[in-house]
Amino acid sequence: MKAIGITISAKRIRDYFPEGYTKEEIEEVVYSLLDSWRAKGSG
Repeated sequence: MKAIGITISAKRIRDYFPEGYTKEEIEEVVYSLLDSWRAKGSG
C-alpha cells in the first residue's frame, strides 16, 4: 500500500469539537470514528 499524507486544517476541524479539546483528544476521536467506519465495511 502506498503511503499518503493528509492534512486537515485546525480551523476546519475545530468546528466539530468543543472548545478546550486538546490535539490528542481530537486525534483520538478522529481515529475512533475511522475505526468504526472501517468496521462497518465502509472503509
